[in-house]
Amino acid sequence: MAPNLDRKVARGAKRLDRYHPGWWRKIDVAELEMADGEHCILGQCYVGGDGYLQGLSALEIPMNKRGIREDEQFGFDVRLTGDESYAELRDAWVRYLKARYVAEAGRMK
Repeated sequence: MAPNLDRKVARGAKRLDRYHPGWWRKIDVAELEMADGEHCILGQCYVGGDGYLQGLSALEIPMNKRGIREDEQFGFDVRLTGDESYAELRDAWVRYLKARYVAEAGRMK
């Protein structure tokens, strides 16, 4: 488990809920590849062109002082120099999505 990644994913999911309601229903977990701009979370939500970049813009992901988007703080990317990997990030999103599906199924009963 990666609690830091889970927190980042929860932050990203909250941002998606705000700007793109129902986003999680669009995600094909079998196709989820966080290192691919078309098959990552944002790539599957914002289809056409580079969904990843479209999503960062649509979600108004802030930039740091160096002009670099803080996408890793929302669980949409990892810094290659850090301790986190794309596989771990994918696993964190899958955990989140499974919990979301279960919670949603419980509400429908």
